[in-house]
Amino acid sequence: MSKVIDLTHRIENGIPVYPGDAGVRLSADSVHGIDQNGCPAAHVGRVNMGLHNGTHMDAAYHFLPLGFSIEKTPLDRCVGHAVLLDLPGFAPKEEIKPGHLAPFEALLAGHKRVVLSTGWSRRWREPDYFTGHPFVGLDAARWLLDRQVDMLGLDFPSIDHPPFETHLLWLGAGASILENLTNLDQVVTSVFTLIALPLPFAGMDGSPVRAVALVDNGAVDPG
Repeated sequence: MSKVIDLTHRIENGIPVYPGDAGVRLSADSVHGIDQNGCPAAHVGRVNMGLHNGTHMDAAYHFLPLGFSIEKTPLDRCVGHAVLLDLPGFAPKEEIKPGHLAPFEALLAGHKRVVLSTGWSRRWREPDYFTGHPFVGLDAARWLLDRQVDMLGLDFPSIDHPPFETHLLWLGAGASILENLTNLDQVVTSVFTLIALPLPFAGMDGSPVRAVALVDNGAVDPG
């Protein structure tokens, strides 16, 4: 049996959103009770939110007019073994460079999904969560792409900061990004099964996901 670890921030009214994005609004079109015919009335909820709020996936169309939209994301990219890279201790806005990734190179062999655990998710709801996070530099992105990585998960809100050069490089290569992951400290092994499925919003640039890690009970970090 595997342990299921939720890597997803809860969606609720008032959650932090990227500066300039509309906030999340959960409401109801109808509520429990009795309708005009004397029948039980069902509660029917409504959500109004941006596709990049909370834990979500970016598609190439997010930045590239000719890039693939979210419903065209290969589903086999969204399910399977992922490598967790433990990278704590970054200063605000510090660049993640190839030298930070190189110690994990042997572990990456044969894996196309990589998740970076920096601990930044602990700053969720802090004022600098969206402005001070570490970022993946162009050299590190190229290093990962050269090793055939096509899904990169992050425990911070964006792969980079303006002018978004890493977004353009990564998405331009046809790869995908998972942003705003959480609870990565509960994943106790360097290789785990990642499930992060986007909703198939036709022609759209991203989607919220319910991301989970499956970890075999009793698994330990191999080293």
